[in-house]
Amino acid sequence: SDLLCDNDFYLPVRPPSIDWLEQNIKIPARISENSGSYRTTLTPYAKGPFEAFQDDEPRKITLLLASQTGKSTVLELCIYYAMANAPQPTMRVLPDIKLRDTIVSERMKPTIDASDSVRSLLIPGRRAITRSKIYFLQAPMYLALADSTPDMSSRSCGIVVADEIDSYPATCGKEGSAIKLMEARVRTRPRHKLLYSSTPTDDVGPIWDSWE
Repeated sequence: SDLLCDNDFYLPVRPPSIDWLEQNIKIPARISENSGSYRTTLTPYAKGPFEAFQDDEPRKITLLLASQTGKSTVLELCIYYAMANAPQPTMRVLPDIKLRDTIVSERMKPTIDASDSVRSLLIPGRRAITRSKIYFLQAPMYLALADSTPDMSSRSCGIVVADEIDSYPATCGKEGSAIKLMEARVRTRPRHKLLYSSTPTDDVGPIWDSWE
């Protein structure tokens, strides 16, 4: 494929994120009444985060939104775009087991099953989707808990997707805050991405700190 030279690294030319998502992502009816091919026209505010995620320059993207506005969908679709076009080990961090299991069983698995292009990225011949890991061909995706020291301190990742960070515990065991541990996971990756998302629970909090 065509290549671009950037800072002495040769990178494959990636398709525009919005085009790729609208051509390849299918939303099943069990998830949304707006089922079928994903369309940013239904959530136009998502265009900015998608374009920023595609861009090499922003290392941190913050989504500060009200509840039930689709921010978790934006995070999820960024992961699929990355796995198809610029795969890196990825960690998605959730505040608790209940939300993690819901995200996997009621959102990610149905969307992957409905989207042929994403399903083809999974390792074949095994149970590729579990509660703690999704086995993509080119790079793993871990599902971590913000209060789990082993989850938060043991893996180097190129992409960290942090969901509902205002609901994270203040500390993760004796290791410090989950936010600092997530930032440490990507420190050695020059082209890393940090995606922070939350509905604010107060006038101050981690999502406001990230936004500023």
